[in-house]
Amino acid sequence: MRDVTASLTTQIQALESYNGHVQQLDQQLRDADSTVSAGAVFDSIRGLYASTVEDELDTPRLQETGDLAQATTQAIARMTAEAAADLDRLLGVPNPSLPRLG
Repeated sequence: MRDVTASLTTQIQALESYNGHVQQLDQQLRDADSTVSAGAVFDSIRGLYASTVEDELDTPRLQETGDLAQATTQAIARMTAEAAADLDRLLGVPNPSLPRLG
């Protein structure tokens, strides 16, 4: 019975961890979507293509936007890997049979 309890406890912990990572990933994706929807990335890219001196002043903003996009991408990749590790842990948990009574 201890093996069954330990197995179920480990499975529940893995599922709770997975759920937390999926929720964090969902929030990161919503944040990234709202950033893109706000147009900062596209505004910066348009500034890069423009050739006036005034537009060249937007280069620091383009760099900041690029850094933000890279950080967001890395956070999403990290959270996806952590959720995958939760699933791997869940798949590796042995499932002992319940003892037969009687």
